[in-house]
Amino acid sequence: MSLLLPFETLKARAKRALDTRIARCDPQLHGIGFDSEAACLALIPYAVLDDDERAALRAMARNAREGSDLAQRARMHAEANRSDWSQWLQRIRLTGHHRIDQWDVRCVRELIAHFPECVSQRRAAIACHVDDETDAWMLAFADAPRRTEIGP
Repeated sequence: MSLLLPFETLKARAKRALDTRIARCDPQLHGIGFDSEAACLALIPYAVLDDDERAALRAMARNAREGSDLAQRARMHAEANRSDWSQWLQRIRLTGHHRIDQWDVRCVRELIAHFPECVSQRRAAIACHVDDETDAWMLAFADAPRRTEIGP
C-alpha cells in the first residue's frame, strides 16, 4: 500500500514545520526567556548586526505584507523605528519559506531529512510522477517492509 501526496503539500508542511521551530525561539509567544538555549542561539546573529543591517531589517519588516503574529510585531517595532529580535526571526522565516518554495522535487529526500515532521512515518521508497490531470508533481510513498524477527 502506498500514500500519494502532492509535492506542494509536502512543501507547505515543511513551511509549517519551520514556523513551529521559529516559534520555539520566540520568547514572546512561548514564554521562552533569554536564558533559553534555543532563543539565545536564534538571537545571536541579530545581536551582532551593525546599524545598517538593523536598518535593512526594519525596512524589510515595515514592508512585509504577511499577517502572522511575528510579522505584525516586527512591523510594529519597525514603524516605531525600533530594532527588535522579531525582525531577525521574521527574516529567517521569509528566507526559509523562499528556499522551500524553490526546492526541486528531485531533492524530496533532502527536504524530508531537513523536516522529518512533514511525513507521518518513515517510508522505504518514494516515487515521483506528474499527475496527468493537474500537471502537479505527486509523491508516492511505499510502505516500509515489515521487520520479521527470526527466532532461535
